[in-house]
Amino acid sequence: MHRRSQLLLAAALALLFAHAAAAKDMPKKEKLLRPLIIAHRGSPCTLPEETIEGYTAALNAGVDFIELDAVSTKDGHLICRHGITLDDSTNIREHPDLWRKRRWRLMPDGRNLTGCFTADYDLGEINKLRATQSFAFRDQYYNGQFRIPTVADVIKLVKKRLDSGLNGGLYIETKEPSYHEDIGLPLEGKLVDALVKGGIGPDILPRHVVLQSFETQSLRKVAAKLRAAGTQQRGMPSMTWLFSCDAIPDPAAVAAFAIFGQGLGPDKAVVEDLRPSAACGQNVTNGWEGQCGQPGRTCSGEVKIGGPCTQRTFEGDGDGCNHLLQRAYNNHLFVHTWTVRREHSYIPRNFVHNVMYELDYLGAEGLGLQLPGLIVDCPQVAMDWLRSRDWYGTQPRRQAAEGQVGWLTGQRRGNTGWREFGQAAAPHWAALALTAVGLVALSSCAVWSAIVSCRRHQSKRYEVFPDITVAVPSGYSDYGREQLSFGGLAVPPSPVRSGDMQLTSLDSKSLPHYAPSSSGKAPSTAGDVEPADPPPKVPLQAPPHAASPPSHAASSQLHAQQKQPEPR
Repeated sequence: MHRRSQLLLAAALALLFAHAAAAKDMPKKEKLLRPLIIAHRGSPCTLPEETIEGYTAALNAGVDFIELDAVSTKDGHLICRHGITLDDSTNIREHPDLWRKRRWRLMPDGRNLTGCFTADYDLGEINKLRATQSFAFRDQYYNGQFRIPTVADVIKLVKKRLDSGLNGGLYIETKEPSYHEDIGLPLEGKLVDALVKGGIGPDILPRHVVLQSFETQSLRKVAAKLRAAGTQQRGMPSMTWLFSCDAIPDPAAVAAFAIFGQGLGPDKAVVEDLRPSAACGQNVTNGWEGQCGQPGRTCSGEVKIGGPCTQRTFEGDGDGCNHLLQRAYNNHLFVHTWTVRREHSYIPRNFVHNVMYELDYLGAEGLGLQLPGLIVDCPQVAMDWLRSRDWYGTQPRRQAAEGQVGWLTGQRRGNTGWREFGQAAAPHWAALALTAVGLVALSSCAVWSAIVSCRRHQSKRYEVFPDITVAVPSGYSDYGREQLSFGGLAVPPSPVRSGDMQLTSLDSKSLPHYAPSSSGKAPSTAGDVEPADPPPKVPLQAPPHAASPPSHAASSQLHAQQKQPEPR
């Protein structure tokens, strides 16, 4: 390489090493990792809830998890229904023989509940039913078209996607576990059996399965049965405690759950610190009494954005906030909130009927609560929101907990909530300038090297075919050189330099000349093969870098030599 290009390359490398040294000492900034998107009951905004079709649509939209509720049939099969009754989510009214089993039950917590309970029907009767849209204000077009899936069916769907390298995760709730225990149909053992039989083992459970319940005792039972089935601590799924805004746990209860659990799942009214609003048609005199989590006529309440509730500073400072996030972060628990919906009555008044603003407040980095997981009714809307926010990367917020791989949010710093482990170098103008100079220097080196190489190549006038070995019969001192003509001008008879052409002296009888066979291919040299006449001499065309024409004196000398008769 030319010495000047060597100097340029050395300078460019020195600049790049200087940039690397400067970047090492740069201040770091937090990498923007996106929240997890959990599809609540599949795709209930457009399709009947908890159906294979709805779950498939949500997974195809790109969500991380699909949320399903496990309830039991009379014969002990687990099916996917959001409630323990079938009245609102199936077409059971169209089946008089099944509808007549409707009755009321006294629940363990003292509630009186009337309906068609799943525990009064076996799986064969459930298979006669079809799913319907449970919200009257949503599209009813697909009512009666999709069957009621079992939990095993949904596990099979997700396992198949994971085996194919696609996205997928199970977010399973044990629905009313105390009720099922009272009637002799406990859920926990059957759920563990379904996971094991579905091929969801320790390699999948930690990263692709989250178990949730409103009753922490049910989660303890599932964990115990998983350990009994041979699952080690590091292979356990994450456990999430669900609660609504009328049952916010106190700090002692959160600390007790953190001994074996990994996350909290509060109603979004809790994490948003929603306040009743007269503009939403709510009673502002009694606070949340009687309307906890209930939407108003046009909105669900009002968020005090920018107030002390957003900052989550200190527990018990008298600011009127619940400080749930601080309790969770103090105990190394993640927070996945439910449920974000696109309809106006479910959106706080501050967000002017725009669910995108609410998603920003709940999940965006630096704008609001930056929660690590959002449970949504409209997965396509949530994924569109993610793609429209260019501050997000492609990786979700997650981290390994002590002794277990769980879905957490990162490393807690101070009282401002957790941040991400991922770090990225902050922009630094000096470093960017060094990088630019280095790239320019490297480009200059490449261009200069190409120019020098081209000029050196052109200086080799007679290096036409450097890799060809020319066989020369004995007695021919300059055999074939008259054939290497460039545009009718013969090559000067000067000897070929070493490395240009290797001239080998051979006997003329030993030169193989073959006639084409009937197949159009040259025959083999083995055996008796009659040599054909030598092929006619065809002048070769000059390559683009051919030598320049010789002078007039040289041309005359060559012309005189060519007139001499060739020896026989």
